[in-house]
Amino acid sequence: MFRKACFLCLAALSALVPAQTLLDAREMPAPSLDGRIAPGEWDTALALPDLIDPVTGRPPADRTRVWLGFDRENVYVAFRCLDSDPDRIVARERQRGAEFNGEDFVVVMLDPFLQKHWAAFSRFRCNALGTQNEEISGGRSNKREWRGDWTAAVTKDEGGWTVEMRIPWRILNLPPAGKRDIGLVVRRYQQRTNVMSEFPNTGQDGRLERCAVVRGVSIPASAKPLDLQAYLSPDFSERDSDLRYGFDVRYRINPQLTAVGSYKPDFLNVEQQVAGIEFTRTERRLEDNRPFFKEGSGYFWLTSPYTFAQMFYSRRIGEFDFGTKLFGKLGDKTDVGVLVAQRSDEQTDAVFKAGYQFTPLSWASVYGTSRSLPRYASSALGASAGYGTGLWTVDGELAENDDDGSKAQAGSLGLAYSAPKLFTVLRHVFVEPGFFPALGYVPFDDRRGVYLFSEYNADLRTGPFKNQSGSLFLTHYDHYDGRAFERSGSLDANVTTRRDLSLNFGVRVQEFEGEYEQTVSLGATANASDRTRRFGFFGNFGHRNGSETSYITGGFNRRLAGKIDVGLNYSRQSYRGTAEQTILTVGSELDDRRSITGRVVWQDGHTNAYLAYRNAGFAGTEWYVIVGDPNAMEWRSRLAAKIVWAF
Repeated sequence: MFRKACFLCLAALSALVPAQTLLDAREMPAPSLDGRIAPGEWDTALALPDLIDPVTGRPPADRTRVWLGFDRENVYVAFRCLDSDPDRIVARERQRGAEFNGEDFVVVMLDPFLQKHWAAFSRFRCNALGTQNEEISGGRSNKREWRGDWTAAVTKDEGGWTVEMRIPWRILNLPPAGKRDIGLVVRRYQQRTNVMSEFPNTGQDGRLERCAVVRGVSIPASAKPLDLQAYLSPDFSERDSDLRYGFDVRYRINPQLTAVGSYKPDFLNVEQQVAGIEFTRTERRLEDNRPFFKEGSGYFWLTSPYTFAQMFYSRRIGEFDFGTKLFGKLGDKTDVGVLVAQRSDEQTDAVFKAGYQFTPLSWASVYGTSRSLPRYASSALGASAGYGTGLWTVDGELAENDDDGSKAQAGSLGLAYSAPKLFTVLRHVFVEPGFFPALGYVPFDDRRGVYLFSEYNADLRTGPFKNQSGSLFLTHYDHYDGRAFERSGSLDANVTTRRDLSLNFGVRVQEFEGEYEQTVSLGATANASDRTRRFGFFGNFGHRNGSETSYITGGFNRRLAGKIDVGLNYSRQSYRGTAEQTILTVGSELDDRRSITGRVVWQDGHTNAYLAYRNAGFAGTEWYVIVGDPNAMEWRSRLAAKIVWAF
């Protein structure tokens, strides 16, 4: 009886998924691409139904029409975004690649392999100023010749705004040439009403397996197979001078498989994330902005840090002399990635992954990492798999690390429920003592237990709030010898008002290795969605192991004279001592290519600063001038230039 009831519940939940939307591709002559939908220009294109607000299930008051067409070279898309109050259309960002948080924008999402999951889609965004932003499936570096170029044109009038896009097939990762079915989602965000409308309706949980299927699209043959990029960087400081140089090669073996080689890549001038000073019991996990690791990064995502560990953490690999990567697809459903980096001291780091996507919610993969030195070797092997149906997913991971002959295992098993407004996961985790793979990020070893995380998130169309969210997080871990490791519980809540004021509150209790902690947090941010006028504060207060503890941070961002962005943030951590950090950032976008950026960091008596001029973000020769060292702890009297050529 119980099994029958479970089966009926799962069947009912699966039935909530809408039927697949099927469209037939239409070829069309190339439009003029001037941001105006001229009479007859898009008549042969496919006219999509009105975009739907997934919260209400109906078109919003300000409707959006979309047209879609193809030829042998390009994908063409046009949006007509009606707006009853066009003077309140929000568009701020002018430099290509900027994020459009808190702005009006449209997005086209394409899945040429029809895998119907998040990582398979390439995204092309355009705001109401015509500024472009793209994410190519699998990851790409920033150089325009490598990233690929596409075009958008925008006009604004008394009825709203219009976008025309031309997306060349050659910039996408493509299946073999011929007639194919591809996945499609189009969206529009209207900042004034906080409404994201879309076609088709993927639901409030944005399940991309509900994407539209465009049938019979003519996929062209492979684009240019070989790309070269070289740099030259003279560097002068108080102590010495240097002339650094290097090059990168990218070869497309076929439309699905890419090889990249890099000789002495320039990591010195890449601005990395500054670590915060808030209290933590483990190593801080930071983003990696280095281009070598951005290219094809999606194929090297071995495990999530929310399982037992992040098995490949690219910041573990520092400077190297030669690196190579092979990544892409072997067929429509098989992903592969291989990375090797070698230093002159005979250190070699390697990563590999092979994965198969059975359905949008079901997959399996194997992976491995290694570090080799003349007198040291560390390697790890692992596998993961998941199966999803309807609103439920079960997944598991298992890995073994061999650190110079000392072996340890880790793994997890999770059950997740994902529905509109609600996500919940229950996960068992075990990490044996000594499990620290050389290229991984492992918060703690010697623990086993469970955690429960549940999150509620809802966009609201009426009332004083436009969004409300809350989360619950519970943990229960023991050491392998039976001693208690961690018991914790936290509850967080957030609301955002119609006036764009974000308010949050949280409580947390924890017993960690016998130390008891109880804290309360609160914060407020005005103009939360507008990075040009945002200001706010956050505080965390309580007791930890018998001592008072507090963490406060506050700051603001402001755009001056229409082009100069200034940000100032101050943080102070007090717990058996005091740590302080102040970060000042200044940036000016002179035009869509040229910009000036600078940053000053004061932290615990140390000061570092840098200033950079950038003439980049387009095809052709790029160049930079940098004063100081963006990633040093202390100020360095340094002047460097960098010239980049792409062929």
